[in-house]
Amino acid sequence: MVLPKILVGCPTCDLKANALDQYAEGLHQLTYPNFDVLIEDNSTTPYNTEKIKKIAQDWEKIHPGRTFRVI
Repeated sequence: MVLPKILVGCPTCDLKANALDQYAEGLHQLTYPNFDVLIEDNSTTPYNTEKIKKIAQDWEKIHPGRTFRVI
């Protein structure tokens, strides 16, 4: 049986940047096998977006076939 693909997503901004590592760790612990990730960053500077993109690249290396998009 093929499980449906779901999208795990959330909005964020630089005011909550201290929670990014915990969020990424939570994604690693998900047991559902068929999902992609989307984070919408509403920060005032590009620094937070770049940090999230680095987390996304690392996450995709560990989870081949899944995508982690940052908008």
